[in-house]
Amino acid sequence: MARFGSVREREFFLLPRGEYVLTLSELEETEGQWGDRMIFKFLVAPREDFSAYICRPNGDEEMLFVFTDRDIVLGATIHKLVEALTGEKFEKGNMPPSEDDLLGKRILAYVTHETPTRGKNAGQKRAILDPESIEPFKGPAKKIAPNVTRTEPTETEADRAAKVEQLGKLIGRAVKLETPNHAKYVALDLDDGDIDQLEQLIVTVRAEVQDAMDA
Repeated sequence: MARFGSVREREFFLLPRGEYVLTLSELEETEGQWGDRMIFKFLVAPREDFSAYICRPNGDEEMLFVFTDRDIVLGATIHKLVEALTGEKFEKGNMPPSEDDLLGKRILAYVTHETPTRGKNAGQKRAILDPESIEPFKGPAKKIAPNVTRTEPTETEADRAAKVEQLGKLIGRAVKLETPNHAKYVALDLDDGDIDQLEQLIVTVRAEVQDAMDA
């Protein structure tokens, strides 16, 4: 005979903003609306104790997911992650690292918050990695002074928000003009794309809008 569990409220855990040591626990390939993607899954720990992984209220270890392209594009988030995890420089033409070269390695990075405006998680604040803060982790560091937090958005966060806003306006024009791919653009979750993908999409949508206006 089947038995239900208890009736309770949904538990929601939001990792506080701050600098953390991130340990790569899993690396996964997936295919989504942005094409082939790589998912970096990090365990999260305070800087002063890099093996004391933070847990959710239910006891599960907190995991921070970072979505990137599979190609190691110079200057992109995946490029910064790979260099910080391996401690090596990767330039055009270099052999990419293997999964074994990365798993278990640690980086130091700042975690901030964003609130998606589209998709199934619209309106729900979530923790994300600030790509500009990524650096190799070189071992234990002195304890961080208490109550020192960064509340102002970084230049990367502001740039990304501006691109999302610009893209939203372009997609709105595409809808009005009924361009060939306007329905596809509307269905995209812009908050899941990184800066490089947003820039590419801006060029694509702008060109399609211009073609429709010139027709």
